[in-house]
Amino acid sequence: MLLPSATTMQGYIATALRRQQQQTHVQQRRKQGLALAHQAASILRQGFGVSRVVLFGSALSPTAFHETSDLDIAVQERHGVVDTLGLVMAVVVTAASVGDRDGRKQVLQTLHPMGVAMARIDLVWMDGGCCGVQFIQGTMAPLGRIVEVMQRPKEAKGFVLVKKRWIVERTLGWLRWSRRLVQDDEQRPENAEAMVKMAMIRIMVRRLA
Repeated sequence: MLLPSATTMQGYIATALRRQQQQTHVQQRRKQGLALAHQAASILRQGFGVSRVVLFGSALSPTAFHETSDLDIAVQERHGVVDTLGLVMAVVVTAASVGDRDGRKQVLQTLHPMGVAMARIDLVWMDGGCCGVQFIQGTMAPLGRIVEVMQRPKEAKGFVLVKKRWIVERTLGWLRWSRRLVQDDEQRPENAEAMVKMAMIRIMVRRLA
């Protein structure tokens, strides 16, 4: 039996050490990537109102992750309409790839089949993300209602309480009482919408009791 020479053995050992160092580097990179994914999820939820952030792809598997792997994140966003009491009238859950204006158009379209409830609406308030003549005209035409955009004062600095906007923010706070909405494990948008409606029904029943 021929034994490898000392030079060959040194080559084997050097290759094994390089592979070990590479694996350690990849695992450290994956750990850092997961930490960044958590930070990104917090920013999306707090800054943009995203309801659900999902990590997928090779980052989920230690064996599939490699040096050139990246982070794949998918998110969902809730678009809702509330009345002056803060009670939810309509809600639509979309992917974050759907723009705010498109999402709001979708949720406003759900108001048409409401019949008598819709007939009582004379004025619709929207936040500053819905500004623009084309958007407002395109919304007013099918709704047949006056649309007023509540914008942040241009001269304001720091936190400013925008008129009427606090009603929606209060509703979002109520919905966070529901653990199912905080965790948001729903796989289908229609299921996520149903969970929002169930949480609001629970709130309304408690007020009536």
